[in-house]
Amino acid sequence: MNGLQHTTGGDSFRIGCLVAIREPMIRETFAALARHGLQKNWSFLWWPDRHVAKTALARNPVDVLISNGDHDLTAFRQSKWTIRLGVLGPVADYNLTADHKALATLCYRHICFRGTHSIGLWGFDAPLRHGATLRRLQIEHLCRQDRIPYAYAPTNNPEDFKGTLKRLSDWLTTQSTPLGMIVNRVEHAHMMLHACQLARLTVPKQVRLIALTDDEPLSELSSPTISTGIIHHRGQGRILAGLLDALAANRPPDWRHQVIPPLGVMPRGSTDALLCGDPDLDHAISQLSPHNISAETIGNILGLSQRQVQRRFKHQHGVTLKSVLTNLKMEQAVYYLVHSRLPISAITDKLGYQSAESFSHCFKRFYGKSPQKWLQDTTD
Repeated sequence: MNGLQHTTGGDSFRIGCLVAIREPMIRETFAALARHGLQKNWSFLWWPDRHVAKTALARNPVDVLISNGDHDLTAFRQSKWTIRLGVLGPVADYNLTADHKALATLCYRHICFRGTHSIGLWGFDAPLRHGATLRRLQIEHLCRQDRIPYAYAPTNNPEDFKGTLKRLSDWLTTQSTPLGMIVNRVEHAHMMLHACQLARLTVPKQVRLIALTDDEPLSELSSPTISTGIIHHRGQGRILAGLLDALAANRPPDWRHQVIPPLGVMPRGSTDALLCGDPDLDHAISQLSPHNISAETIGNILGLSQRQVQRRFKHQHGVTLKSVLTNLKMEQAVYYLVHSRLPISAITDKLGYQSAESFSHCFKRFYGKSPQKWLQDTTD
């Protein structure tokens, strides 16, 4: 947030946020303002939906209204300034969303990396969700490019939970497995988990499920856990804080679209992500802890040579076991760097590397820079 200035005067600025805005991004925005001594000037109000916002704004207007959609122009007109995030087309004011192409590609590669035969898509059909439409189109393009079959699950109808659940479970029984299921939101993923139970399909062995949103706590608490994209909230908050400060100081804000790519995919806390569809390999992998998986340990359980294990794994995944393990460890490394305060030595132990030097060397070879440099560039 280079060049951030103290706002002029001692007035308090009221910020209204519609519920669609990601709460972590607002927390990071407030933290960025606080780091620069601006916290006394701001108050954030949170409304559950646009109808409540409209009523509240009629009684007590805010200085800035933040939304990620053009939901209610009347409400927008009742604020001094409006910041619309991630809206495409003529009504767009500002784009502070994760790069749709990068996020879609990341999640698609993540789920295909696990050896799925086909891709299922659900929850991308809301007409006003421009970002969802872009992500869906990108996934379609990748499927066609890689010649992977894909199909749409029945349309989501939030007012008919039981009916939607039944349609989803019926649809799942018609799909070949293992199926890579990509949904637009974590809420959709939870419904998909219920549908899989009704269809008697196990997750992730038969259905590999990933959500394109960033609700990491919900993803970790799901049973079983599901994967999701890691959005760069700190980067978003830093830019949004600078934008708010410019508005409050009556400086012309920088309204250029700025894209904040996702940081990665939240790692699953089990070996399920390594399941490849080979019954023998899957049986052996399920008996090992994540850091003890290798061609040697799998071979010891199955009575196979390392070369036989590697050949069978590559036949199922299309890539080597070593490359899959490295990819998973690097995903976990990014997650620990961004979301924990663990020192490099502790991350080294968690990932099963013999030394911090070995971990740093592997990280630099994978990402092109050391863990410390990567974190510095990400958070600056």
